[in-house]
Amino acid sequence: METAILIRRHGAKLFPLLSQGTRLLRGLVMVLLVIPALPPRAYGSYDVLLGLIALTAAFSVGLLAQGTIRFVAHYRGDPQAQQALLEFVAVLTLALGLAGGGLAWALSPWLSERLRLPELLGWAWLIPAVVLLQGLRGLALHTLQGQERYGRLLGVESALNGLFIGLVIGLWAQRALRLEALLLSFFAAETLSAVAAWALAWPWLPRRLRWHRAYFSSFWAFSRHLALYMLTLQAGQYADVLLISAYLSPEQAGLYAAVKRLTDAVALTLLNAINTVVLPRSAVLHAQRDWRGLRRLRRRAIAYGLILLGPLGLLCLLAAEPIVETLYRGAYAASASVLRLLGLGFGAEVLYLTGLNVLMGIGRTEWVWRVQLLRLAASMALYLILIPQYGVLGAALSNLLAAAAAGAYAQVGLRGLTQPISSGCATR
Repeated sequence: METAILIRRHGAKLFPLLSQGTRLLRGLVMVLLVIPALPPRAYGSYDVLLGLIALTAAFSVGLLAQGTIRFVAHYRGDPQAQQALLEFVAVLTLALGLAGGGLAWALSPWLSERLRLPELLGWAWLIPAVVLLQGLRGLALHTLQGQERYGRLLGVESALNGLFIGLVIGLWAQRALRLEALLLSFFAAETLSAVAAWALAWPWLPRRLRWHRAYFSSFWAFSRHLALYMLTLQAGQYADVLLISAYLSPEQAGLYAAVKRLTDAVALTLLNAINTVVLPRSAVLHAQRDWRGLRRLRRRAIAYGLILLGPLGLLCLLAAEPIVETLYRGAYAASASVLRLLGLGFGAEVLYLTGLNVLMGIGRTEWVWRVQLLRLAASMALYLILIPQYGVLGAALSNLLAAAAAGAYAQVGLRGLTQPISSGCATR
């Protein structure tokens, strides 16, 4: 009872931290149990398949997230308008999910050949199925977030990550961790979490599908830059693995992804702990026109980020081989050089992520999209040049240089914090 009261009172602050905790636990299970149990080709195939699902979702149902959260909250005092909005969003969710998933399934023979991944043909059904499940789960999750029902949101996160972790631990204990079992565990977790999300959000979800044209212009006007930001974010997270698989092989993608997911988990977990405070605090300071406070917040966020990640980056630089050997054993020895380069990029990630969160807090959402677009464009250009010549090291170097460019550009976007900012609206 006391826990429920605590979540109701402080859910906006607790949910990001608790949610991040479940994701971190899932990441640790992947690093400590899954990757050591799979050969590089099997893990590379898994990561490539997840990349295809993430990109398909980002280009379809992922475009609706921020607009749904914002307008559900906006119409909370008008249940009739809120229902009409959710009917409209449900139509878009099904249309985009079916279109995106169907296109990916239709292209699966071509993708299988381009990515050197014959296993894709047997698992092509997973892409449209999971994209549609993620769209339906997203509709329920974003409705709960707009209603500020953080306890229920945490229940969905727990169902998603808890079942996956439980299944993986069971498979590991029975020495049955294989690519097929891992993909089925992933699908089971996605299915259960979608069911749990709808069950928990049912009081607010639409009871019918209906197109309300009047909502389209305002919905898209608000969410277009944030939707494009999320799209470029997902594309940037998996473009490297997909291109490595296309130019080299799924095995090389596995060697790269094994350490890339490790450094991403470390950097995002530590920086999100800072940015959970930075984003809302910057919004408050901006509303108060406290420009000195904003500058101080920006400096402190960067300093804390460097304090947390600087020593870890140095550890990756000096002890890459022992880290890889301890975590993954001999099959991933070639990943040590990649880990060294990615660790060098921790400082750039600090500038990039803290800059983005302050920009979102002060309402410069268009600049957020520009920063992310720059990172995607720079990384893609560098991937296409460096991966064919230098393999996985070229991908790691591309990531480092693109992060540095995006981090510098994000900080440029924060210039003039002594001036009132008249455009944009703060994100939730």
